[in-house]
Amino acid sequence: SLKPAIENLSTKGKRACLALKRTINSQALSGWSLMKLFDHLIAPILTYGAPVWLPSTHAARARTRGDPLDHKGYFKRLSTDQFERVHLGFLKWVLGVHNRATNTAVYGETGRAPLSISVHQQCSKYFIRALSKASDDQDFSLLALAVREQRTLNLEWFDFWDSTLRIGGRDQLEHQHVLHWNALRSNQSKLSFFNTIKHEYGYSQYLDLRRQDRTHVAKLRLSAHDLLIETGRYTGDLRTCRYCVDRSNAVTLNQLPMADPILEDEAH
Repeated sequence: SLKPAIENLSTKGKRACLALKRTINSQALSGWSLMKLFDHLIAPILTYGAPVWLPSTHAARARTRGDPLDHKGYFKRLSTDQFERVHLGFLKWVLGVHNRATNTAVYGETGRAPLSISVHQQCSKYFIRALSKASDDQDFSLLALAVREQRTLNLEWFDFWDSTLRIGGRDQLEHQHVLHWNALRSNQSKLSFFNTIKHEYGYSQYLDLRRQDRTHVAKLRLSAHDLLIETGRYTGDLRTCRYCVDRSNAVTLNQLPMADPILEDEAH
């Protein structure tokens, strides 16, 4: 079983994230810079040996199993993947939102692809090289013999990479991911406000603001705040009656977007 190796890498990735957060001055760095640090310092730890163990993860099953129209199931499998949880946790830290913030919105705001897609090129090259060795009848290396066995018995590892390559390259996988994102977000009531200002999957420019400012904007856009318009859903208050009573001029959600020039720019 590859489970112990997967858990070990996940633990190392979490520790690396904590060390990075303690070392850098996040107040002085843009969201783009923070995500680049993750790509160069954390992702290599999490994805070490990915061509071998990736087919055993929930993230891999998210795109190879189940109904292709089950958009909720797709994101649910991603959220239970140990490696993607580290990735999402870091992205939520960059945005400055709590861990309960909707993953769908986090992906959309940052424009990030799941780690399982980010390493696709690296993994596909390994599979093609391994397949080439297995096709040589004179090659009796351990790798060649293992791939032949996988291919003959149509085992999980071979079946996953074979079917994945049939889908296409990273661009095709990212396109599928965005299709799932578009379909699910439009049906999530919690993202009704988010959907009025975010129309395309991609990096939002406000993430280049200093940390304090981008956190305020992100909390509002993702409905990850303590305003009554959000907390009222848990107390049974009607949506039209959820007013910000601590303001001198109470406003409802539909009046909020144009109150911030950053949100207004994003809306057009």
